[in-house]
Amino acid sequence: MRIKKDKLKKNKQKKDKVKKEKLTFKRISEKRIRIPKIIRLATVGIILIILIFSIINANSAFNAAETTIKNYETLNYTHNGNFNYRVYLKNNTVYGGKEYLNPGEAKYFKKIIDHINASFTYTFYINKTAEIFGSYSLNSEIQTNQWTKKYTLIPATQINTTGTKLNIIEEFPIDYQFYENIIDEINQETGITASSPNLIYKFDINLNIKVEERTIVQFFTQSINVELGGNLIDISDVLSDTKRGANTETQKIFHRWKDLFHVNFRLNEYVKYLLQNYHLLIVPRTLQQIYPLQPYGYTEFDLLL
Repeated sequence: MRIKKDKLKKNKQKKDKVKKEKLTFKRISEKRIRIPKIIRLATVGIILIILIFSIINANSAFNAAETTIKNYETLNYTHNGNFNYRVYLKNNTVYGGKEYLNPGEAKYFKKIIDHINASFTYTFYINKTAEIFGSYSLNSEIQTNQWTKKYTLIPATQINTTGTKLNIIEEFPIDYQFYENIIDEINQETGITASSPNLIYKFDINLNIKVEERTIVQFFTQSINVELGGNLIDISDVLSDTKRGANTETQKIFHRWKDLFHVNFRLNEYVKYLLQNYHLLIVPRTLQQIYPLQPYGYTEFDLLL
């Protein structure tokens, strides 16, 4: 009987304790937390600053995508020019019965030179089929320290072809004796002996290239020099020349859309985190420890904004 009474007494104490805890919870839950105005304004300000900062970043990413450009070749072409010559010899002892000398092979002594034949080869390449038209010419010029004189050897010759390649081959003599006779004649006429005589052969090529409804204008000039006077003929060593060109176009590349989405994603994360942890800024720590708020939304402690 005594044991039963003790058991009833314990149950009653337990019920009283639970009832007391419920009453305490009810009293606390009925109290609404009123946040000071300065804290509310500061919180709203923080949210606005984060929003503005994220919008600026998103706008910068968008603008960067518009201004990012890429240059790429739509057309490329090449000019190749090459002079060549042979110095044909008279019967002689010094070169052991050679018929001719090639460029740079040996010295060219005037007394054993019979004649000099030269040629010019020009090639134009383009990476797309085009209509190629224009003209080319060959001129010679005597230059001295006193005067210059020009001669036309090949007058303007028309070019008209279609394709990706143009070839021109022209042969001509290097008639140094003819030009030295002119120099002597002018020296006698003027009474002044001109020094440093130099003979220049120059090819001029003018092209109009029509491709894909547009026309490209190109010029190519190449020359070879022959030093006159004295007992030797000296011809310039530089015989080849190459000129390359290309047409480029500019394209805007929007490769930073991924960055823009990344900025928006970070913006959403910031706002979400702030809203989920808003209670950390405004709810007293003691109440949080007793009745922690839920991570999404609010519990019975309504926040008064």
